Amino acid sequence: MKKFILVITWFIALVSASAQDTEYKFNPRTGKFDLVRSSAWVGTTPFNGNRAVTRAGLPAINTGDTTLVGWINNYFFPSTSPTASISVSGATSREFMVAGTALTVDATWSATRPIACQAITNITVDGVSQTLMVPFNEGATQNDVLNGRTLNRNINTTYSISVLASDGKTGGASATVTWYWGRYWGAFVSAYPPTDIRFSISDAQVIALTGAGIGTGFELSTTRVKTYNGINASGNYLVFAFPSTWGTPTFVINGLISTAFTKVRDNAFTNASGGSTNYQVWVSNTTQASAIAQFQIN
Repeated sequence: MKKFILVITWFIALVSASAQDTEYKFNPRTGKFDLVRSSAWVGTTPFNGNRAVTRAGLPAINTGDTTLVGWINNYFFPSTSPTASISVSGATSREFMVAGTALTVDATWSATRPIACQAITNITVDGVSQTLMVPFNEGATQNDVLNGRTLNRNINTTYSISVLASDGKTGGASATVTWYWGRYWGAFVSAYPPTDIRFSISDAQVIALTGAGIGTGFELSTTRVKTYNGINASGNYLVFAFPSTWGTPTFVINGLISTAFTKVRDNAFTNASGGSTNYQVWVSNTTQASAIAQFQIN
């Protein structure tokens, strides 16, 4: 508390001196010294503010100002930066799909001028300068939608907003649409023995997997690594499928490495969105009659 009072007292004294900027001068007509305003006003008097404050207990901020008034304002009452947000229509995580003409998304955005923020001079959304609302007062927010922005298939795309204030301070935000391959898991009914049809499992059968009690059986990802504790094939075969580029899996059951899985496919696979790449499909060597407490693919 004492340090706070000291700082406030010093500040009041500084402001008082700055406001008056007076000196005594001899008046030959009266023979007395008069208290008069100095000819050099503190607002324009050169001042080296391009240095950090060294007084103990005060933030070591360098305002870079060249006048005392500017230093006081920027040290004690700095302006704030504008803020922004942006989102796009549809999912931001998408499955790789068949090649074709570009898609479009709508970009919903907002720009806010907080209290103590200087006047907003520009708003740019996805490279397009926006018309500023009038008046754009402190505390106000401008909202709008920029329709029909290009989204090229299978190419990660970022949509940005930038907001500029008259003092050069900026705010911004971005939203990115990212493309992924998916992984599949679930239970598969095979007539083996006597006929082993595991090696002929089709794209459609992989896509139709429903999770064997763990989730939906499909999710977008970038890795084969996943935990499936409690998975239950209910008397059928367990199946796992993911891109070949994700590497060879290690199956860990109840803490022990298991070799009881066979890779039945490693070839071209087409997903439900028409995207195509090589997938590997692994099927358990035997049926699984009950839930597996701990199951992980590394």
